[in-house]
Amino acid sequence: MPIIDRVKYDGPGNVMVWRYPPDNLSWGTQVIVNQAQEAIFFKGGQALDVLGPGTHTLRTANIPLLRGLIAAPFGGETPFAAEVYYVNKAVNLDVKWGTNNPIPVQDPKFGVFLPVRAFGQFAVQVADSRVFV
Repeated sequence: MPIIDRVKYDGPGNVMVWRYPPDNLSWGTQVIVNQAQEAIFFKGGQALDVLGPGTHTLRTANIPLLRGLIAAPFGGETPFAAEVYYVNKAVNLDVKWGTNNPIPVQDPKFGVFLPVRAFGQFAVQVADSRVFV
C-alpha cells in the first residue's frame, strides 16, 4: 500500500463523469486533472472544491500511516470518506439518438397508420461541473 496516493483519469474521452473508486483518500493524495477535465472533491458527502487542470494536493483527515488504526473501530472502513469525481468538459459531438422500431402514427385525413422513424445526433458539453454532478 503506497503512503501517498495518486489519482488520475486516463480512460476513454466519451465518458462524462467518472468516480475514483476508493473513498479512503489520504492526506497528501496527488490529484492530476487533464486539460479538458475538472475534478470535484467530495468530503463527508459535500462538494467542497472544483479542481481545474493541473496537480492538486488533498488535505483530508486520513493520515497515511494511521489509516488502518483509525479504520479498525469502523470495521475497516474509514470514517472520513473523501471522493473525487472527474467531469469531462470537452464537447462530445457524437451522441446519437433515434427510435429502435417504427412508431405507428395515424394519418388524420385517410385514417391509416404510417410507420414513422426518427434519428440524428447532437453535441453535449458540461458548463458547470458542480451542478452537473
